[in-house]
Amino acid sequence: MRANTDLLPSVLAAGHRFIFIFHRETGTDIPTAGGTMRMSDEEYFRSCVSQERHLAQLRGHHNIEEFYESAGSLWENTQVLPKWTRDWKACGPLIAEYALAISYQDLPDDPHGKAIHIGTTIVHISDHPTQDQAMRYAIVKAAIAHLEHAKHCKH
Repeated sequence: MRANTDLLPSVLAAGHRFIFIFHRETGTDIPTAGGTMRMSDEEYFRSCVSQERHLAQLRGHHNIEEFYESAGSLWENTQVLPKWTRDWKACGPLIAEYALAISYQDLPDDPHGKAIHIGTTIVHISDHPTQDQAMRYAIVKAAIAHLEHAKHCKH
Protein backbone atom coordinates (compact mmCIF):
# COMPACT_ATOMS: atom_id res chain seq x y z
CA MET A 1 0.00 0.00 0.00
CA ARG A 2 1.32 3.43 -0.81
CA ALA A 3 0.98 6.49 1.40
CA ASN A 4 -1.74 9.00 0.62
CA THR A 5 0.26 11.89 -0.80
CA ASP A 6 -2.67 14.29 -0.34
CA LEU A 7 -1.69 14.41 3.33
CA LEU A 8 1.91 15.47 2.72
CA PRO A 9 1.51 19.26 2.84
CA SER A 10 -0.19 19.17 6.24
CA VAL A 11 2.25 16.76 7.87
CA LEU A 12 5.71 17.46 6.47
CA ALA A 13 6.55 19.88 9.25
CA ALA A 14 5.76 17.23 11.86
CA GLY A 15 8.39 14.71 10.76
CA HIS A 16 7.25 11.40 12.27
CA ARG A 17 3.56 12.19 11.84
CA PHE A 18 3.55 11.07 8.19
CA ILE A 19 5.05 7.71 9.11
CA PHE A 20 2.46 7.23 11.83
CA ILE A 21 -0.47 8.03 9.56
CA PHE A 22 0.87 5.67 6.91
CA HIS A 23 1.17 2.87 9.44
CA ARG A 24 -2.30 3.56 10.84
CA GLU A 25 -3.69 3.04 7.33
CA THR A 26 -2.01 -0.35 7.17
CA GLY A 27 -3.31 -1.27 10.60
CA THR A 28 -0.03 -1.42 12.48
CA ASP A 29 1.04 0.57 15.51
CA ILE A 30 4.46 2.10 15.99
CA PRO A 31 5.97 0.79 19.21
CA THR A 32 7.50 3.35 21.55
CA ALA A 33 9.24 2.99 24.90
CA GLY A 34 5.96 3.53 26.75
CA GLY A 35 3.81 1.20 24.63
CA THR A 36 1.75 2.34 21.65
CA MET A 37 2.22 5.83 20.24
CA ARG A 38 -0.75 8.10 20.97
CA MET A 39 -2.06 10.67 18.51
CA SER A 40 -2.99 14.27 19.06
CA ASP A 41 -6.58 15.29 18.33
CA GLU A 42 -5.50 16.75 14.97
CA GLU A 43 -3.61 13.57 14.02
CA TYR A 44 -6.59 11.43 14.99
CA PHE A 45 -8.93 13.66 12.96
CA ARG A 46 -6.63 13.46 9.91
CA SER A 47 -6.37 9.66 10.23
CA CYS A 48 -10.18 9.43 10.22
CA VAL A 49 -10.43 11.61 7.11
CA SER A 50 -7.69 9.51 5.49
CA GLN A 51 -9.63 6.28 6.16
CA GLU A 52 -12.80 7.88 4.76
CA ARG A 53 -10.93 8.97 1.61
CA HIS A 54 -9.54 5.44 1.17
CA LEU A 55 -12.98 3.86 1.58
CA ALA A 56 -14.53 6.36 -0.84
CA GLN A 57 -11.90 5.53 -3.47
CA LEU A 58 -12.51 1.80 -3.06
CA ARG A 59 -16.26 2.41 -3.41
CA GLY A 60 -15.71 4.07 -6.79
CA HIS A 61 -15.43 7.78 -5.96
CA HIS A 62 -12.52 9.19 -7.95
CA ASN A 63 -12.68 12.98 -7.98
CA ILE A 64 -12.38 13.47 -4.20
CA GLU A 65 -11.43 16.84 -2.80
CA GLU A 66 -11.25 18.41 0.65
CA PHE A 67 -11.59 22.17 0.70
CA TYR A 68 -9.88 24.39 3.24
CA GLU A 69 -13.20 26.04 4.10
CA SER A 70 -14.77 22.68 5.03
CA ALA A 71 -11.85 20.76 6.54
CA GLY A 72 -12.78 17.16 7.19
CA SER A 73 -15.56 17.04 4.61
CA LEU A 74 -14.69 15.12 1.48
CA TRP A 75 -16.42 16.13 -1.72
CA GLU A 76 -16.91 14.51 -5.10
CA ASN A 77 -17.91 17.30 -7.45
CA THR A 78 -20.82 18.99 -5.60
CA GLN A 79 -21.71 16.01 -3.37
CA VAL A 80 -20.37 15.74 0.17
CA LEU A 81 -19.26 12.18 0.93
CA PRO A 82 -20.23 10.32 4.12
CA LYS A 83 -18.16 10.77 7.27
CA TRP A 84 -18.01 7.05 7.96
CA THR A 85 -15.59 7.20 10.90
CA ARG A 86 -17.45 10.07 12.55
CA ASP A 87 -21.17 9.48 11.97
CA TRP A 88 -23.21 6.39 12.84
CA LYS A 89 -25.79 7.18 10.14
CA ALA A 90 -23.02 6.75 7.58
CA CYS A 91 -21.10 3.97 9.32
CA GLY A 92 -23.93 1.71 10.47
CA PRO A 93 -25.04 0.53 7.02
CA LEU A 94 -21.50 -0.72 6.30
CA ILE A 95 -22.06 -3.51 8.86
CA ALA A 96 -24.89 -5.02 6.83
CA GLU A 97 -23.46 -4.15 3.42
CA TYR A 98 -20.24 -6.08 4.07
CA ALA A 99 -21.69 -8.64 6.55
CA LEU A 100 -19.24 -7.61 9.27
CA ALA A 101 -19.14 -9.81 12.36
CA ILE A 102 -18.02 -7.74 15.34
CA SER A 103 -16.53 -9.15 18.53
CA TYR A 104 -14.51 -7.93 21.50
CA GLN A 105 -11.46 -9.52 23.03
CA ASP A 106 -9.58 -8.86 26.25
CA LEU A 107 -5.91 -8.31 25.59
CA PRO A 108 -3.75 -9.58 28.43
CA ASP A 109 -0.63 -7.97 26.92
CA ASP A 110 -2.33 -4.55 26.66
CA PRO A 111 -2.60 -2.65 29.94
CA HIS A 112 -5.54 -0.73 28.49
CA GLY A 113 -7.70 -3.77 27.97
CA LYS A 114 -9.85 -4.59 24.99
CA ALA A 115 -9.80 -4.69 21.23
CA ILE A 116 -12.50 -4.83 18.59
CA HIS A 117 -12.21 -7.71 16.09
CA ILE A 118 -13.95 -7.65 12.72
CA GLY A 119 -12.63 -10.44 10.54
CA THR A 120 -8.88 -9.92 10.31
CA THR A 121 -9.18 -6.31 11.48
CA ILE A 122 -8.14 -5.57 15.06
CA VAL A 123 -8.57 -2.11 16.59
CA HIS A 124 -7.36 -1.37 20.10
CA ILE A 125 -10.00 0.63 21.93
CA SER A 126 -7.30 2.45 23.90
CA ASP A 127 -5.99 3.99 20.66
CA HIS A 128 -9.20 6.03 20.29
CA PRO A 129 -10.81 8.82 22.29
CA THR A 130 -13.92 6.70 23.03
CA GLN A 131 -15.13 3.14 22.51
CA ASP A 132 -17.80 4.53 20.18
CA GLN A 133 -15.16 6.14 17.95
CA ALA A 134 -13.05 2.99 18.06
CA MET A 135 -16.02 0.96 16.84
CA ARG A 136 -16.71 3.24 13.86
CA TYR A 137 -13.01 3.28 12.97
CA ALA A 138 -12.92 -0.53 13.14
CA ILE A 139 -15.99 -0.86 10.91
CA VAL A 140 -14.48 1.45 8.28
CA LYS A 141 -11.13 -0.32 8.48
CA ALA A 142 -12.86 -3.72 8.08
CA ALA A 143 -14.90 -2.44 5.10
CA ILE A 144 -11.64 -1.28 3.49
CA ALA A 145 -10.06 -4.70 4.12
CA HIS A 146 -13.13 -6.39 2.61
CA LEU A 147 -13.04 -4.23 -0.53
CA GLU A 148 -9.27 -4.58 -0.96
CA HIS A 149 -9.53 -8.36 -0.60
CA ALA A 150 -12.33 -8.49 -3.18
CA LYS A 151 -10.32 -6.25 -5.52
CA HIS A 152 -7.21 -8.47 -5.28
CA CYS A 153 -9.21 -11.69 -5.73
CA LYS A 154 -10.42 -10.45 -9.14
CA HIS A 155 -6.86 -10.39 -10.50
